[in-house]
Amino acid sequence: MVSSGREILGLLDGALQQARARMQNFETEAERHSEQLVRLRQRESEIYRELARLRIDELQLQRFHDTLDQAERQAASLLEERNQAIAELAVRSVESQKQQRELEEQRQQQAERLEEATRQLEVALEKIHAELQDDPEYQAQQKKAQEAVDILSAADEKSTEAEQDREEKGKPFRDDKLFMYLWQRQYGTSGYRANLLARFLDRLLARHIRYEASRQNYHRLLEIPKRLREHTEKLKQTAEQEMKRLAVLEREAEKSGGIEPLEKAAEAEKQRLTELDEAIEEAVQAYQALLAEHEEFTTGEDPLFQQAIKLLVSNFRGEPIPELRRDAARTEGYEDDSLVSELAELRHRKAALQEMIDEYGVIHRQQKIRLQELADIRHRFKTYDYDAANSRFNEGDAIAELIQQFSGGQISAGRLWRAIERAQRFIRYARQPTIGSIGFPTGIRLPGGLGLPRSGGLRIPRGIRFPGGLGRGGGIRFPRGGGSGGFRTGGGF
Repeated sequence: MVSSGREILGLLDGALQQARARMQNFETEAERHSEQLVRLRQRESEIYRELARLRIDELQLQRFHDTLDQAERQAASLLEERNQAIAELAVRSVESQKQQRELEEQRQQQAERLEEATRQLEVALEKIHAELQDDPEYQAQQKKAQEAVDILSAADEKSTEAEQDREEKGKPFRDDKLFMYLWQRQYGTSGYRANLLARFLDRLLARHIRYEASRQNYHRLLEIPKRLREHTEKLKQTAEQEMKRLAVLEREAEKSGGIEPLEKAAEAEKQRLTELDEAIEEAVQAYQALLAEHEEFTTGEDPLFQQAIKLLVSNFRGEPIPELRRDAARTEGYEDDSLVSELAELRHRKAALQEMIDEYGVIHRQQKIRLQELADIRHRFKTYDYDAANSRFNEGDAIAELIQQFSGGQISAGRLWRAIERAQRFIRYARQPTIGSIGFPTGIRLPGGLGLPRSGGLRIPRGIRFPGGLGRGGGIRFPRGGGSGGFRTGGGF
């Protein structure tokens, strides 16, 4: 199934919203466990109070109670402050998610406005260029430009073949150590330097291996590709000049046809879309900062929680369970024995709860990283104009499945992005505008190995056909964009 760029972006947006919702539910659950740990600490404090009442005289009891009461009051105050901070953080998180949803909705609407502006621009361009096909001057220049490209293509192919011959046919020469020894010493040329004995020995060696004939053959094998490539570069300059002249005729016709207001309108819509993307990115970063705050509360590592726990345990940390059991066994009655047993159970539950909180901390960090990776993928998706009106994805259902697998932690961000890149294609109609460059017009057929950059350099006019081999051999690279200024539709080539 083929999906549009908008549909894939919608899947990424949906996955982000689901991830945020899961994170919020997770944080609520983790905070609940933190509160349980605090309650266990408070019950532990009460048990120590009861044990103190049973074990020490009135004077000592009063001092112990006064210290414990003060610690509990301070801890309760800190925990109240902590609960307020958590509540405020939850409100800020909800507001942040709401802001992101609103910005994403605004971006969707703006993308539709940009698509309409681009469509109007493309319709006008198609009309102007259809009329240009009846202009004799334009037809003549288009023919000259096409002939220059065809000649360049043939020269590039010949240069590539010569370079391949150099590599293949030159291998026996390079593998011959005696030949390469004389070649590197430049024997038989004006660059050769050696003393009398060395010259004598080299001359004997040259006669033995018939060096001179081999040298001339190897020299030609190296020189022919070089001369052909130099000739190809000159033909490239000629082709560029002819295409520049054609591009000037195109631009003059476009201006006469009133294209500039449509270009400016499309540029303005594109700029507003860019501003919304920047606002979304700022909102995402602010939300990540909120998640970092949540992580402290989730794991119980926030200063308020740590300080409260420290106050509650500071007065009785030194009393191990075995010693308390022995003391309780020496007293009459069973009340203190029951309290010590409960205290031991509390400590066991505290350890299990702390272990669970630690696990929550690990999971929270993993989810936060995955949420950031998903936001990064979406940001890169929009930066590359993959949500453009002319963007299509082969096997869109497979991409949707991979997004779900990534959300579930089954695959990495790198694998998801590589799949998106492999599946993405731009089509020729309704092209997404690219600000500040001259894009490839309708009708241009480019070879896969041409390697054209996105901006700067030569504007390639409409109607020029590039033979399939042009640029594949590594010699010819036509730059794109920038020729005569103005807004152009691009993005997809």
